[in-house]
Amino acid sequence: MYSKYLIEIKTRIILLITIWICLIIIYWLYKDTIIYILMKPCINIKIQDSKQYFIYTNVNELFKYYFKNSVLLTNISIIPLLILELIIFLNPSFYYKEYDRNNKLYSVLIIICITNIILVNKIIIPITWNFFLSFSNNNYTQFFFEAKIIEYFEMIYNLYYITSVIILVFVSICYYTIKYRKIINNKRKYIYLFLFTLASIVTPPDVSSQLLLGTLFIVIFETLSIIVLFVKMI
Repeated sequence: MYSKYLIEIKTRIILLITIWICLIIIYWLYKDTIIYILMKPCINIKIQDSKQYFIYTNVNELFKYYFKNSVLLTNISIIPLLILELIIFLNPSFYYKEYDRNNKLYSVLIIICITNIILVNKIIIPITWNFFLSFSNNNYTQFFFEAKIIEYFEMIYNLYYITSVIILVFVSICYYTIKYRKIINNKRKYIYLFLFTLASIVTPPDVSSQLLLGTLFIVIFETLSIIVLFVKMI
């Protein structure tokens, strides 16, 4: 009885492994294009009247980065496919409402991913880059900045991670604020504790950054609570 399910699981695992290998090859073949796309938000920013450029300090550093980047992008790309395969496999056991809910959740996940990419590339990276480079404009001392390719991409992926977590928290707060408004009103202090804990996880070990992000989460939460209350009154 269970043999057909085991065969299906085996088939899906083989399919995912095949896709994973193919994605690594594709990302490796188009590594230059991917590097350009990731660099594009800041590559035209001028520093001391010259365009931004990047350096590497070890002979094999660039090769290691290309390979690491291909594997990392593959792992990120395979996650939605893994979730989709899991949903397709479990769908026959769901009721219609559960099936509909899973489809909506998956759609929200895809929208979050697309929004995150656009937000980081078009807004956050240029603003972050300009903010930190503004400190090099000193009236008394000249500073020269040379960006290291590995450190730049570590910063980029950290921004993607932090932004995706913030968007996910924002969407979750919207959903649960609407669905469990009365319970949330009675458990506010625990929600505040959770939001500050989340802020301490997604930010560097800097108290001011954690307090700032935690406060931002609370402001968003309270704003959503007011909006939900207003909608209920209407």
